[in-house]
Amino acid sequence: MEKEKFAFGFTVDCRARLEPSLPNNYFGNCVWGHLVDTKPSDYINEDGVFLVAKCIHEKIKMINEKGGLEGASDGFSKFNYLSTEGFEIIGVAGSNRFGVYEIDFGWGRPTKVEIVSVDRGLTIGLAESKDGKGGIEVGLVLNKHVMDLFKTLFLEGLHIN
Repeated sequence: MEKEKFAFGFTVDCRARLEPSLPNNYFGNCVWGHLVDTKPSDYINEDGVFLVAKCIHEKIKMINEKGGLEGASDGFSKFNYLSTEGFEIIGVAGSNRFGVYEIDFGWGRPTKVEIVSVDRGLTIGLAESKDGKGGIEVGLVLNKHVMDLFKTLFLEGLHIN
Protein backbone atom coordinates (compact mmCIF):
# COMPACT_ATOMS: atom_id res chain seq x y z
CA MET A 1 0.00 0.00 0.00
CA GLU A 2 1.46 3.34 -1.05
CA LYS A 3 1.64 6.07 1.54
CA GLU A 4 -0.17 9.09 0.13
CA LYS A 5 0.87 11.64 2.73
CA PHE A 6 4.45 12.38 1.81
CA ALA A 7 6.86 15.33 1.68
CA PHE A 8 10.54 15.97 0.91
CA GLY A 9 12.35 18.73 2.77
CA PHE A 10 15.81 20.24 2.70
CA THR A 11 17.63 23.08 4.40
CA VAL A 12 18.93 26.21 2.71
CA ASP A 13 21.82 28.41 3.84
CA CYS A 14 20.19 31.84 3.84
CA ARG A 15 23.23 34.00 4.74
CA ALA A 16 23.86 35.21 1.17
CA ARG A 17 20.15 35.24 0.32
CA LEU A 18 19.19 37.99 2.77
CA GLU A 19 19.13 41.73 1.98
CA PRO A 20 21.67 42.78 3.09
CA SER A 21 23.45 39.43 3.09
CA LEU A 22 25.24 38.11 6.15
CA PRO A 23 29.00 37.56 5.92
CA ASN A 24 30.32 34.01 5.45
CA ASN A 25 31.94 34.16 8.89
CA TYR A 26 28.59 34.89 10.57
CA PHE A 27 28.51 32.77 13.71
CA GLY A 28 25.09 31.23 14.09
CA ASN A 29 22.37 29.47 12.22
CA CYS A 30 20.73 31.12 9.28
CA VAL A 31 19.08 28.17 7.59
CA TRP A 32 15.49 27.53 6.66
CA GLY A 33 13.68 24.40 5.58
CA HIS A 34 11.91 24.11 2.26
CA LEU A 35 9.49 21.46 1.04
CA VAL A 36 9.30 19.95 -2.42
CA ASP A 37 6.03 18.55 -3.72
CA THR A 38 6.58 14.89 -4.54
CA LYS A 39 4.70 11.62 -4.33
CA PRO A 40 6.12 8.31 -3.11
CA SER A 41 5.77 6.91 -6.62
CA ASP A 42 8.11 9.65 -7.92
CA TYR A 43 11.00 7.94 -6.15
CA ILE A 44 10.44 4.44 -7.50
CA ASN A 45 9.64 5.17 -11.13
CA GLU A 46 12.35 4.36 -13.66
CA ASP A 47 13.10 8.05 -14.10
CA GLY A 48 12.39 8.82 -10.43
CA VAL A 49 15.78 10.32 -9.63
CA PHE A 50 15.38 12.68 -12.59
CA LEU A 51 11.84 13.68 -11.54
CA VAL A 52 12.82 14.38 -7.95
CA ALA A 53 16.01 16.23 -9.00
CA LYS A 54 13.91 18.37 -11.35
CA CYS A 55 11.51 19.25 -8.50
CA ILE A 56 14.43 20.16 -6.23
CA HIS A 57 16.02 22.22 -9.03
CA GLU A 58 12.77 24.16 -9.55
CA LYS A 59 12.52 24.85 -5.81
CA ILE A 60 16.15 26.06 -5.67
CA LYS A 61 15.50 28.27 -8.70
CA MET A 62 12.53 29.81 -6.86
CA ILE A 63 14.68 30.30 -3.74
CA ASN A 64 17.41 32.03 -5.76
CA GLU A 65 14.82 34.34 -7.34
CA LYS A 66 12.71 35.13 -4.27
CA GLY A 67 15.11 34.52 -1.36
CA GLY A 68 15.81 31.73 1.08
CA LEU A 69 13.13 32.84 3.50
CA GLU A 70 10.34 32.76 0.92
CA GLY A 71 7.34 31.15 2.61
CA ALA A 72 8.89 31.40 6.07
CA SER A 73 5.89 33.26 7.50
CA ASP A 74 3.68 30.18 7.18
CA GLY A 75 6.49 27.60 7.30
CA PHE A 76 6.05 26.54 10.92
CA SER A 77 2.32 26.05 10.52
CA LYS A 78 2.91 24.00 7.35
CA PHE A 79 5.48 21.75 9.06
CA ASN A 80 3.14 21.40 12.05
CA TYR A 81 0.24 20.49 9.73
CA LEU A 82 2.32 17.82 7.98
CA SER A 83 3.37 16.37 11.31
CA THR A 84 -0.11 16.27 12.84
CA GLU A 85 -1.68 14.88 9.66
CA GLY A 86 0.71 11.92 9.60
CA PHE A 87 2.79 12.89 6.59
CA GLU A 88 5.96 10.88 6.03
CA ILE A 89 8.77 13.41 5.54
CA ILE A 90 12.16 12.68 4.05
CA GLY A 91 14.53 15.39 5.19
CA VAL A 92 18.01 16.39 4.08
CA ALA A 93 20.02 18.37 6.61
CA GLY A 94 23.40 20.00 6.24
CA SER A 95 25.36 20.96 3.17
CA ASN A 96 28.64 20.21 1.51
CA ARG A 97 29.26 23.99 1.55
CA PHE A 98 29.11 24.76 5.27
CA GLY A 99 32.82 24.13 5.87
CA VAL A 100 32.22 22.10 9.03
CA TYR A 101 35.70 20.59 8.97
CA GLU A 102 37.29 24.05 8.83
CA ILE A 103 35.80 25.15 12.15
CA ASP A 104 38.24 25.42 15.06
CA PHE A 105 36.97 26.55 18.46
CA GLY A 106 40.46 26.36 19.94
CA TRP A 107 40.65 22.56 20.28
CA GLY A 108 41.73 21.92 16.70
CA ARG A 109 39.67 20.96 13.69
CA PRO A 110 37.09 18.20 14.11
CA THR A 111 38.00 14.63 13.21
CA LYS A 112 34.38 13.61 12.52
CA VAL A 113 31.22 15.66 12.08
CA GLU A 114 27.72 14.23 12.25
CA ILE A 115 24.32 15.86 12.23
CA VAL A 116 22.70 14.57 15.40
CA SER A 117 19.15 15.20 14.20
CA VAL A 118 19.70 12.40 11.66
CA ASP A 119 19.03 9.87 14.42
CA ARG A 120 15.41 9.49 13.27
CA GLY A 121 14.35 7.57 10.23
CA LEU A 122 13.96 9.17 6.81
CA THR A 123 16.57 11.85 7.41
CA ILE A 124 19.77 12.28 5.45
CA GLY A 125 22.75 14.32 6.65
CA LEU A 126 25.25 15.92 4.26
CA ALA A 127 28.68 17.44 4.85
CA GLU A 128 31.77 18.06 2.77
CA SER A 129 34.36 15.30 3.03
CA LYS A 130 36.98 15.67 5.71
CA ASP A 131 39.89 15.57 3.24
CA GLY A 132 38.59 18.70 1.48
CA LYS A 133 38.95 17.21 -1.99
CA GLY A 134 35.38 17.79 -3.10
CA GLY A 135 33.75 14.63 -1.77
CA ILE A 136 30.55 14.48 0.25
CA GLU A 137 29.80 12.59 3.46
CA VAL A 138 26.28 11.20 3.63
CA GLY A 139 24.66 10.07 6.87
CA LEU A 140 21.52 7.96 6.65
CA VAL A 141 19.42 6.40 9.41
CA LEU A 142 16.78 3.83 8.54
CA ASN A 143 15.07 0.97 10.35
CA LYS A 144 16.93 -2.31 9.71
CA HIS A 145 14.44 -3.76 7.22
CA VAL A 146 14.35 -0.49 5.28
CA MET A 147 18.17 -0.21 5.37
CA ASP A 148 18.45 -3.76 4.01
CA LEU A 149 16.15 -2.82 1.13
CA PHE A 150 18.03 0.45 0.56
CA LYS A 151 21.36 -1.40 0.48
CA THR A 152 20.04 -3.85 -2.10
CA LEU A 153 18.58 -1.11 -4.31
CA PHE A 154 21.66 1.09 -3.93
CA LEU A 155 24.09 -1.67 -4.89
CA GLU A 156 21.79 -2.71 -7.74
CA GLY A 157 21.75 0.88 -8.96
CA LEU A 158 25.54 0.91 -8.91
CA HIS A 159 25.56 -2.49 -10.66
CA ILE A 160 27.64 -4.06 -7.87
CA ASN A 161 26.96 -7.68 -6.92
